[in-house]
Amino acid sequence: MLNANVTIETKDNFKKIYWHSIDWKEIIQKVNNLRRRIYRASANGNMKLVRNLQRLMLKSRANRLLAIRRVTQINKGRKSPGIDKIVVKTDKERSLLMEKLADNNLSSVKPIKRVYIPKSNGESRPLGLPTIVDRCRQAVVKSALEPYWEAKFEGCSYGFRPGRSAHDAIQRISGIIRHGTNRNWILDADIKGAFDNIDHNFLLKIIGNFPARNWIQAWLKSGVMQDYQIIKTTAGTPQGGLISPLLLNITLHGMSDILNIIYNKYDHLYSKSEYALVRYADDFVVCAKSESSCIRAKSIINDWLSIRGLELSKEKTRILHINEGFDFLGFNIRQYKTNSTRRGVALLVKPSKDSIKSFKKRMSIEWKKSFSWNIDRIIDNLNSKIFGWCSYFNKVVSKKIFSNLDCWMWI
Repeated sequence: MLNANVTIETKDNFKKIYWHSIDWKEIIQKVNNLRRRIYRASANGNMKLVRNLQRLMLKSRANRLLAIRRVTQINKGRKSPGIDKIVVKTDKERSLLMEKLADNNLSSVKPIKRVYIPKSNGESRPLGLPTIVDRCRQAVVKSALEPYWEAKFEGCSYGFRPGRSAHDAIQRISGIIRHGTNRNWILDADIKGAFDNIDHNFLLKIIGNFPARNWIQAWLKSGVMQDYQIIKTTAGTPQGGLISPLLLNITLHGMSDILNIIYNKYDHLYSKSEYALVRYADDFVVCAKSESSCIRAKSIINDWLSIRGLELSKEKTRILHINEGFDFLGFNIRQYKTNSTRRGVALLVKPSKDSIKSFKKRMSIEWKKSFSWNIDRIIDNLNSKIFGWCSYFNKVVSKKIFSNLDCWMWI
């Protein structure tokens, strides 16, 4: 509970907050209750109530406190500064953030800091880091915007959504193919530079009269600091921005509709639908009954994406039969012939070859850098990496692969 000891006002009117005295359970409950009210109002189509509740969320003290806690104490990127080189570590600095979040001056938005993160294939991907205060404000805005869209989003969308995971997406694909619907042709697709190429005008038009629309516009247009020069941003939303995954999902909402995919009230696929779709952020899979249907779906989706400033990656998009198998979210999904089932085939989901190769490379690097460590530290470090990888893949057919990796670790 926020009691009298949580906040004090000093001689210079600066309000210092004692973070250790805050009842975070109560703060989280307040924010979640308001999120649920926005969700219900959105589901009922009551836009007047939605906007009123969103304004309430944007002004909520509990929402601001929780945003600061997540950005400066919980999130992995809490130690990575933006262009202002500021990292927040103390209660006093967090109290100052509360003061800054109350300021609605759009000119306070700073350009993002461009850094490059190495990928498993040896390439690098750009990551945009907003300042800490911009990240906190994005978290505040996200809490107001997300529940409205959660009531609208399609059931086939799994990436960057609360209560959904990569495993849910894989399970849905397995269910679509296993249930004997003959949707054995696959459009395995990837959107080229999805985060970097979103059309700003299209996105802002979809967001409509959302109360914090001007903040979103300011973040989209904030620019990028690279090699000590500010580059204007005319498209896209930076990977690394706290609100960016939500903005991507908003942009890609409606893909099921253009394919005329029909679901019942329980979110189950209508059997006569020509297509089935599973999307995880900018990666998606379309299951169809024929190769020609997949070709048609690819053309329809490409036209739909072009309005949003996007296009399918020619290198990473392909059409294939499920017997060939494909990789999705680190898993390999393939149908094999067998005598052990009535249909004469079995669908197997297992770690992909690229995932195994990447894991081996990572473990080799970890092993080499730990030569000077004591044995306990080496074991703890390796075990944490092994446990994380195995936890991700232990829900699929992994026994043989785990055994092979176990032998490889000993060699």
